[in-house]
Amino acid sequence: MAGLAASLAVSTTPITDAAQDVLDAIATLGSQKRIKAGAALLTYPAHPSVPQSVQSSASANAFGAYVEMVAATAAEIVIVGIAYRRNVGSVNAVTVRIGQGAPASEVTRADIWLHATNSNDGVVIPIPWTVVAAGARVAVQVSDDQASANTGTVALLYVPTADLEAF
Repeated sequence: MAGLAASLAVSTTPITDAAQDVLDAIATLGSQKRIKAGAALLTYPAHPSVPQSVQSSASANAFGAYVEMVAATAAEIVIVGIAYRRNVGSVNAVTVRIGQGAPASEVTRADIWLHATNSNDGVVIPIPWTVVAAGARVAVQVSDDQASANTGTVALLYVPTADLEAF
């Protein structure tokens, strides 16, 4: 994944340009499914939009508010990864939480912990596949290890379940 490291090291390169590297790195769904050859890895927000800005809480290790990534999925999807870039220099531990459901009633679908050491670090992380029903609202929130509100950007990487096949 040398291309991934290079694309994230340049701040003018969108995080979503690394999508093919992530697609190549993701293997299977627990029920012996894989992404069909030639299927596109899609993002919320939709590429070429910039990733969504999210803010942690002003208290250390507490989540900030949920930020909507998509109001309603067009079809059943599988979230296969996240792209995250933070915008401050002192944050080390970050948790990105993926939630599903109505505003103020989100249900946690996944918590992804990551570690970054420099301002503007960007990472693309394959995650355990998370299935989301058609028509569902998806949102994210973040926490970090600082006692101040810090901003980062997040994109979700997904494929429609129609693009999965048994193997």
